[in-house]
Amino acid sequence: MHELSIDDLEHVAGGAGATSWNEIRAAAAPHCPETVASHPHAPANRAEAQRIGDACIAEMGSFKAGFGGGRAKIQAGIDRVFPR
Repeated sequence: MHELSIDDLEHVAGGAGATSWNEIRAAAAPHCPETVASHPHAPANRAEAQRIGDACIAEMGSFKAGFGGGRAKIQAGIDRVFPR
């Protein structure tokens, strides 16, 4: 049996490793601090990631989400970690 470390999970499609989730949280914190604070654990699946992303977009507001590129960046991150 092969044992996986937490760092190995970073390279699994559909699973955000601890490092990558912390990086995502750190990048999002200035834009949607309440959402980041209320979701300390990595999402388990695409639907959960989408709900967190939608909450972040709602918190940042339509101007920042739309014209600031927030919506596109969040969706690209979700798509990268949880490919369709």
